[in-house]
Amino acid sequence: MAGIASTLLVGLFLILAASGVHLATVLERTLLRTLSLKSGWAPRAHALSRFHLRW
Repeated sequence: MAGIASTLLVGLFLILAASGVHLATVLERTLLRTLSLKSGWAPRAHALSRFHLRW
């Protein structure tokens, strides 16, 4: 039982340490705002409009 608890504590410590290192070394704290697909360009048509009626 002590082995499981120590494993969980070490895992929790490693996760928190990695998160702390990330927060300390991040270049910009704002989110990157890009659109999905199209390499960030605004979509010209809805995705479903590209398909033919028979589909």
